Amino acid sequence: RRRVGAGATSRWAPALAAAAVLAVAGAAVLVARIDRRPGSDTWDGVKGALGAPVPARLRFSVVRAGPGGPEVERGATGAVVPSDASLLFRVEAGGPTALALLRLGADGTEVVWRGRAAAAGALDVEVGGRPAAFPLRGLAGLQRFALLAAPDLGPERIEEARRLLAGARAGAAPGPMVGLDLVEVTVR
Repeated sequence: RRRVGAGATSRWAPALAAAAVLAVAGAAVLVARIDRRPGSDTWDGVKGALGAPVPARLRFSVVRAGPGGPEVERGATGAVVPSDASLLFRVEAGGPTALALLRLGADGTEVVWRGRAAAAGALDVEVGGRPAAFPLRGLAGLQRFALLAAPDLGPERIEEARRLLAGARAGAAPGPMVGLDLVEVTVR
């Protein structure tokens, strides 16, 4: 019984050793091909496609004036909200990324906020270091809010996305390498 077990191990040993050598050699070739110089776009150390946008989600709360002060409730896309309410936005980023929040309504499209997530996690939309509520007063009907996320979101890229989202293909993605999350409310 011992002889059969020992024979089986010794018979597979050369094949296992050869497989291990090939695996190590393949990893060494892969590491040698990665360009780690600053500014290189070959590999940034993050798992996933090269240059792919970091996933980001847009969340919001509805703020209304109440008898004892503001009342805040969690928002849900598709909700009907009164025109005297405001929306507080929060971004959940999967990693460092540039961000832009756009409002798309029947009266046009506007860039509401631009920011940057330094790391993965939640980020409140702020102005001057304070959470900023977007007032709905003066708006009516369907209002879409689009969150754009990309490694680089310069003004020309935001304008391109704004035109595409505001056009006839309002549900279309804003282009390659730009992440998109949409929420919508109906203001009455």
